[in-house]
Amino acid sequence: MKSNLAGLLSERLHQLLNQVQEGSSFTVNSLLDQADKESVGLSLAILAVPAGLLSIYGCPFGLVILGIAFQWLREHPVIHIPQWAAKKHLRKGLVLHGIRIGVKILEFFELLSRQRARWMWSFLGRFGTFLALFGMGSLASLPLPLTHTIPGIFIGLIGLSIAVRDGWLLAFFTFSAWVVLVGYGYIGYLFIYYGIEGVQLFYEKCLIFLSLK
Repeated sequence: MKSNLAGLLSERLHQLLNQVQEGSSFTVNSLLDQADKESVGLSLAILAVPAGLLSIYGCPFGLVILGIAFQWLREHPVIHIPQWAAKKHLRKGLVLHGIRIGVKILEFFELLSRQRARWMWSFLGRFGTFLALFGMGSLASLPLPLTHTIPGIFIGLIGLSIAVRDGWLLAFFTFSAWVVLVGYGYIGYLFIYYGIEGVQLFYEKCLIFLSLK
């Protein structure tokens, strides 16, 4: 059985899509109102796209993700943003395209999701997810190559898991994000102490290992 909460979110996005198609004005606040208590997860999933795809131009989105991560830790059920940002009108064509893609992805997650593992919404669970979001958001905020696409993917997956309120999916993607962050940390260590040659040597050893597999 699908998660009713996730189904309601998908239906609300469909309603929003119809409203935009009929010519209604569209603001950031309109989207957050439709998402309601799932606005934190939905906002993370939406912001993950420009943060992951725009390379160094996505750095500002990484900073916004850091702010949302702190709101998640403080148990804000509905995201809080400045009034000037909430009232900002969005381009209708971009919104229509984005909502259509978002609904399809959300519906796929609904097939996988159940309202389970509620302990991920306890303080310890939230703190673990916060660490993953903070680490990935920090990487996405750096004006460096290779620090955007992978963090963007994990931020999006964590956001969707929060939106459909599936604790096991959230735990899996949170733990996976920790593993990836450890890998980034090790590469950073090699670069600091051994320079670019150390990173290149690590990359070559990884290729040799994968070829043996």
